[in-house]
Amino acid sequence: MPTLLESISEPMTPARLVTNLPAEFVTRATKIFYTFVGPQNSYFSSSIGNRLLLTELTIHDEKRPRARAVFEIVIREDMLDGEGALSNGCIAYLVDICSSVPLVTLAMKGTKAALATAGGVSQSINMSFHHSFAPARDRPGATSTLVVDSVTLSTSEMRMSSRCEVFIKETGVMIASGEHSKMAMRPRL
Repeated sequence: MPTLLESISEPMTPARLVTNLPAEFVTRATKIFYTFVGPQNSYFSSSIGNRLLLTELTIHDEKRPRARAVFEIVIREDMLDGEGALSNGCIAYLVDICSSVPLVTLAMKGTKAALATAGGVSQSINMSFHHSFAPARDRPGATSTLVVDSVTLSTSEMRMSSRCEVFIKETGVMIASGEHSKMAMRPRL
């Protein structure tokens, strides 16, 4: 029986994807991303995760390699809390899954095979919430798009971390930011 990763045939990537990576890197990274999200309506918040659109996936090799992944998602009612504001839990979920993509992408480029194959396991996610956003209050009648922009901070053989910023595309208002640390999973004995 194929694994979830093997069963994903064509991950969703837009025609307007900004990338400086070979197609096989993009395909592999997005397949790993969809193992975090799961099939539509199957895992926790998979209906939200499956609506994310990858708009940028790049690696820049200055003094130290850094990967960047940018996702967009149109804000819908299932992302709001009881007060009609964007749910902090939803934002944390998006930071968790989206900030993993640049880590996996950079690991695939280097020798960090454990993270490149499975995505690792989260050690910590530290969130800061900067601004409440309620679509009906802040942009009545308008469609609002959330941008989740993640970049790697540090890498080692067993541990990697990234920083993520979440903002409203149409206004530039920063909603939240987070730092995510992951470590490679060791094989079970």
